[in-house]
Amino acid sequence: MSRQEGWWRQALAVGLVCAAIVLAQAGMAVAQSYPAHEIEVIIPFDAGGSVDRMIRALAPYWEQELGVPLVLQNYSGAQGQVGFERFYRTRPDGYTIMVGTEPYLSASILRGASYELDDFDILNVQQFDPVAITVPASSPYRTLADLLEAIRANPGRLAWGVEPGGWDYVVGNLIFDALGLDVIEVFYDGGGPLRVALMGEQIDFSLGSAAGDMAMGDRARVLAVSGTKPFPGWPEAEVLNEALAPYGVTVPNLGSVRFVAVHASLKEKYPDRYQTLLRTYEAALSNPKFIERSKESGVELVTQFVGPEESNAQVRDANAVVNQFKEMFLGQ
Repeated sequence: MSRQEGWWRQALAVGLVCAAIVLAQAGMAVAQSYPAHEIEVIIPFDAGGSVDRMIRALAPYWEQELGVPLVLQNYSGAQGQVGFERFYRTRPDGYTIMVGTEPYLSASILRGASYELDDFDILNVQQFDPVAITVPASSPYRTLADLLEAIRANPGRLAWGVEPGGWDYVVGNLIFDALGLDVIEVFYDGGGPLRVALMGEQIDFSLGSAAGDMAMGDRARVLAVSGTKPFPGWPEAEVLNEALAPYGVTVPNLGSVRFVAVHASLKEKYPDRYQTLLRTYEAALSNPKFIERSKESGVELVTQFVGPEESNAQVRDANAVVNQFKEMFLGQ
């Protein structure tokens, strides 16, 4: 080999090493710059519902922590399954996250969705909102007993509004079946349309969520709330099982489990991105301005940060209850 050939080979080797260093540094810069651009948030329900309002209230404060915009997109349909499917098929790179609620996620899996519960990692169950039985403010019914007796006296005449596939649907049917009551079911694909119908007196009553129904203000009245103690946001509402006790009926203490989720593979593939999302999310929830806004709207009563471990456990518990009542979900 000539001296000139040796020189060229040495120069080529040095050039390759330099190129490798530059590429490595560029890769590190990309990794360190997350998020480098906007993040999409998939909302599997219509605008105006409880899940939609939950993330829209938090988004400005989370954006401050992330330093990039959150693009909120509603993909409603099939009781949340359209949005769940869309999220499932996006790249698991931390640039798409999802908000959702149980039992809708588990119910969609029960009905044969292409994803499984293990495909989702729950960053946090942000809200646990108990089931509420609500009437328009102008309704003549002041107590749950008033409503139940009116249904009994007018079989097949009173209409109740509900989102199919939710705990409110389960609780309502358990009560009506136990008491042999005949009511007209009116289904709504989201809490927003349901509340509009109730305030417009298109239905006689609804089963929804206690904090969610606070969005209606003085245009609605909650008669009863699930749980073991009165709900502070509706101080005149009865505890549901206490109101049902004279009828010899007891129903499970259920409520909407509203969460923020990422792809299950994100934590392993991009641990730094996962931690960035989790850290900034928790910081946004702790923002004093967000807390004040939550107090004003009433959702502070059901808002929490319990973290991924507890949140994933709560969602799996909800999944077990869905399977316990699977006939109701499959029969819709």
